[in-house]
Amino acid sequence: MPQTSMTRTITSEALEARSKSILTDEFMSKLPAWAGGNISPYDCRFLTGLVSHFRPKNVLEIGVASGWSSAVLLRTLKAIHGTDPHRLNAIDLFENYYLKPEYKTGVLVGEVVPELQSNYNLLTGRIALEAMKDVGPVDFAFIDAHHFHPWAALDFLALLPYITKGTWVAFHDINLCTFERHKHTNRGPFYLFHMWQDTKLQSTQNPAMIGAVLLERQPEQYLRDLLEILHTPWELTLSPEDVASVISFVGTHFGDKWKNQFKQLCDMRNPAPKPAPAKAATTPT
Repeated sequence: MPQTSMTRTITSEALEARSKSILTDEFMSKLPAWAGGNISPYDCRFLTGLVSHFRPKNVLEIGVASGWSSAVLLRTLKAIHGTDPHRLNAIDLFENYYLKPEYKTGVLVGEVVPELQSNYNLLTGRIALEAMKDVGPVDFAFIDAHHFHPWAALDFLALLPYITKGTWVAFHDINLCTFERHKHTNRGPFYLFHMWQDTKLQSTQNPAMIGAVLLERQPEQYLRDLLEILHTPWELTLSPEDVASVISFVGTHFGDKWKNQFKQLCDMRNPAPKPAPAKAATTPT
C-alpha cells in the first residue's frame, strides 16, 4: 500500500487498540490446546492492527504451521473488506504441521474460519523462492518460517520482485534469539529487523516478538542491505538445491550483476562440501 501521512505518526499502542473489535474473546478462544508454536495474543493484536490500518487486499504469509496466524489474517481481512475482493496467500515447505505431523499444515483455517477458505491460497512443498511465481504481486507480507539465519533473509529476498515501495513486511520472533533457552540461535528475524535502516515498528510486548518494516525505497535498492545482512555468519548450511534456487532467482529477477554477487556470497558462507579423500590403494600380501 502507498505510504500515507499517518505512517510516521502511528504507534504500536494505537495499532493494537484497533484489533479489539476484530479479535474478540470468542474468536481467540478457538485456538485449540494442542496447537503450539503460534503467534501470541500480543502478536495477534499487532498484526491485526497493522493490517486493519493499512488495508492491504492481497496478503502473503510465509510459514504457516497449524494455520492459526492464517486464521487471524483471514478474520482481519474479512472485517475490513467484507465482500470486496481480498486474498491471503500462504507458503509453507511442509505438507504437515511440523510440531504434530498428524495434522495438515494450515488445518486451523478449516476449523476456526471455515467460511473464509475461499479467500485462502495455501501452497506447500516449496520454499518461497520457488513458490512466489505462483503467487504474484502482494501488498503486505508476514514472514514466520525458518528462523535460523539465513532463511528469514532469503524469504524476504523472495518477496522483492513482487512488492512495491510503500509495502509493509512483518516478521515474527524478532527477539527470540535473546531468550537463554534458545542459546542465542534463531537469529534470522533478529538480523532483519534490527539491521533495517528505514521505518519500522514493533509490538508493545517486552521484548517484542513481532515487528514490521516499511519499504521506503524501491525493492531492488534493498539488495545491498540484504547482502550486508547475509554476510553475517550463517546458522546452518543450505542444500545445493537451495543454493541453486537463490542464485537462479536473483539472476532471473535482478540480472547477472546481482546474480554474481549472491553467488560469491553463497560460495563464502555456504561452501560446497569437499569430496572425501580417495583411499590409498592397498597391495594384497
